[in-house]
Amino acid sequence: MDEDSGMVGYERRAFLAGFSSLGVTALAGCSGDTGSGDGSGGGGDDNIKQKYEILDNEMDGSGDAQISTLTVENKTDKELNPTVSVVFDIGADGHYGSNTDEQSVSIGGGETAEMSLELYDADALTEVAVNEIQNGYFSITYLIDEVEMSFQEFGDKPSQYVSFKVLYDGGWQGALGTEGGQRSISGQGDSHLPVDNGANIVSGNAQKQDGGSGTLTVQILVDGEVISEQSTSAEYGVAQISENI
Repeated sequence: MDEDSGMVGYERRAFLAGFSSLGVTALAGCSGDTGSGDGSGGGGDDNIKQKYEILDNEMDGSGDAQISTLTVENKTDKELNPTVSVVFDIGADGHYGSNTDEQSVSIGGGETAEMSLELYDADALTEVAVNEIQNGYFSITYLIDEVEMSFQEFGDKPSQYVSFKVLYDGGWQGALGTEGGQRSISGQGDSHLPVDNGANIVSGNAQKQDGGSGTLTVQILVDGEVISEQSTSAEYGVAQISENI
């Protein structure tokens, strides 16, 4: 996942409950129709889809992790040993983070097997990733032996991704706003914060909460690219920035 660890205003229990309320639930009998395998040999897409079916899928929060528990059916009369995997992308193409997990299992002919895969570790998410899952766009892809069996999208893909970063080793506080309003922000260490993707003007500031000589930097990003940046090394210094998007 994203290496940044700032989670301003982050409350894990509410977040997990919010994720569950999105309706990310069972894909009974899902056998995706994507892919262009020739159907020959064990790895052909069509061949894999003829052998397996995902019968059920339940989501559950276990501690900090969000878990997907799958029931996979072996539709042949022979024992098979598939590798089942999931790719969880936050934002289009994993813009705000991506996680992959897999498990290899043995399934007898005509039988089913249950396995649990981790979608993400909630404790590792930035606030911008949390916001994207709750209010933006994310996708979940399930694969068997690297063949896509199911692809689910949640939310609408934005035309652009706008975010705000504060880079500092210590404590800081400030404000972040668009033409639609302003909110107070604060944190300890680097933080990656969400901004309304439809904003035309973004402004933000952060002030060091100590008298050290370390550098505090604020950045405005569009689609992951820094378009504006300001820094301060002054004691209790303030870095302020504003940009037309």
